Parts: sequence; structure tokens; C-alpha cells
Amino acid sequence: MILSAMALVSLNLSAQIYVGGGLGVDFNGKTTNTTSVAGTAVTTTTPGNFSVSLKPNVGYILSDKLSAGARLGIELGPNWKNDDLKTAHSEFAVGINPYARYNVFSFGKFGIAAEGGLSFVLDKETDVNDLMGKTVKDFNTGTTLSVYVKPVLTYALDDHFTLEADLNFCNLAFNMTNSKQTNSEDSDYTKQSNSTFALGADSSNVFNLGVLNVGFTYKF
Repeated sequence: MILSAMALVSLNLSAQIYVGGGLGVDFNGKTTNTTSVAGTAVTTTTPGNFSVSLKPNVGYILSDKLSAGARLGIELGPNWKNDDLKTAHSEFAVGINPYARYNVFSFGKFGIAAEGGLSFVLDKETDVNDLMGKTVKDFNTGTTLSVYVKPVLTYALDDHFTLEADLNFCNLAFNMTNSKQTNSEDSDYTKQSNSTFALGADSSNVFNLGVLNVGFTYKF
């Protein structure tokens, strides 16, 4: 819906709007292990799990040097369920990442940009267990706020498509994280807060999957 709306707007804003992002689906089937000890076979089964991620990126080109935009990140999973043991696990995260980017250097189709931004992520994990016939749920909720500056390598395939390499291991970032674990049976909880300031990877993994992220943008 966001991409369609921006595409319509771009008809009146020629070559000013760009879009990008990613969509991922991951499914792993169950794993069965059988071990034989002294003639006795023991079989254990690990349930399968699935994950879905959606990360649209929409921006506006202000000049040849400067652009601004925002990313939306939604992740579901990995989720799994074991009917035999009556256990289950689910994860959900959503975040927003407004940013500005300055093109520092360009040589032909290659370019180096400096990106600075702010990311805010909400996440929740739920574990379901069977306790003597009673269903007990444990919740782990958290918030992460990050302020960062990082380099981005670009390569223009043509006038519309541009490849981007996000160097996540070169971030200069400040991160604040708050988490809370709650037990549904007695409402006991544990809170934890921490902050970091370092040169390294961005902890907001709803937007970053590894030390080197490669993606693309399309300019209308």
C-alpha cells in the first residue's frame, strides 16, 4: 500500500521519490533425531518454525547530495509449536527508522554516502508451557532506541535502480534497551535496562540482518 501510494505521488514529483526494502519468508521443517544406546533407541523431535519479515523503504531526494527517508520494519517469528509437549514460542517486532543521507563521494556509477538516523523498535516474545495441566505463558517485551551514523556504498545500475551495501559493522551508534519478563501465573516480572555507545553493529536487528546488508532502491 505504501509503495503504491508513493508511486502515484511520484507522477507529479518526477525523479524525486525513491522506494526500496525487502520481503522475506523462512520455513524450517521439523527435525527428528534417533540415538541408540545399549540397544535402546531414543527418538527426539524438534518442531519446525517459520519467519516472515517486511521492510519497506521510502525516501525523497532533496538535492544531488542530500536525501531523506524512512524505513518500516515488521518481523514475525521464528514461531513454533509442539503439540506433544504442549509448548509454543512466538516472536513479533515492529520498528521505524527515519534517516538522512549525504552523498560524500562519487566516481562514475560508484558512490559513498554517510547516513545518520534514529531507529525505534518494539518487540515481544511469548513462551507457552504446560505446568501440571495448566497453561502458563511467559512474556518478554522490549524497546530499543538507537542513534547512529554509518557509511553506505552505492552502485547505480541505471537511472532508476541503485544497489546499496550497508556496512553495519562500521556504525557509530548509541543504543538504549529496556526489557521486561512477565509470568502469567503469578504476574512476577523482571525489568532490565542498559545503554551502549560504541563503534560496531547496530543492535536494531529488525532493520539489520548482518554485518553486510545488500539491497536496492528504485527512483521514479
